[in-house]
Amino acid sequence: SRGEMLNTLAEVGDGAWHLTSGFGAADCLSTADYRALMDDSVMIPCPGGWSNLETFRVYEALEAGCIPFVERRKGYDYYRALLGPHPLPTIATWAEGAALLRRLKVDGALPALQRTCMAWWADYKKRLKADIGGFVADALNPPPGGEIWPRTYPEP
Repeated sequence: SRGEMLNTLAEVGDGAWHLTSGFGAADCLSTADYRALMDDSVMIPCPGGWSNLETFRVYEALEAGCIPFVERRKGYDYYRALLGPHPLPTIATWAEGAALLRRLKVDGALPALQRTCMAWWADYKKRLKADIGGFVADALNPPPGGEIWPRTYPEP
């Protein structure tokens, strides 16, 4: 969907992109230049990875204070299944993404959505840290008379 994304979002205007010949190629942006581009951005399109919808760009965008807009497949909303209820704009097609971006710009709603996404992301990371801490604590201190999981596994 990356070609569709580039062609469709180019029509919206006000965007920037940097095409490369491949991951880690010599024509990639430096880390500093990439971060500067994200720091100057409000909304980041996050196309799915090559073999699945998971992509680190979503988390880079959130960490940079941007609004990632993510894809969903017909019948499967990957990020809803992974993250639970979230405010990230989720689209089925890049035409839908372009229309959403235009509407958010016209309505002046981008700053509010950006604040909502950043507050949600900060809260999500706190909850995730607590969940992982609880899991580790439970594993290190099993309840009396029991274990969290078997330390040996039966033969098949």
